[in-house]
Amino acid sequence: MIPRAATAPAPATKSFSVQVTTDALNVRTGPGTGYNIATVIRDRGVYTITSTNGGWGKLKSGAGWISLAFTKRV
Repeated sequence: MIPRAATAPAPATKSFSVQVTTDALNVRTGPGTGYNIATVIRDRGVYTITSTNGGWGKLKSGAGWISLAFTKRV
């Protein structure tokens, strides 16, 4: 019998809330400006981020990714 390799659990990403600090923030299909714009946030609202990647946050709604440079944590 071949022993099964141990697998490390995936790192848990803790969700957090941010408020948009600009009048128009692009929501992109991936974490970076090279990805297409899916929609635009125009309400300076509060949104939940479920994961991050290099200064980008993934929206809980599934709409896409936003640059966290134009937000503040709340």
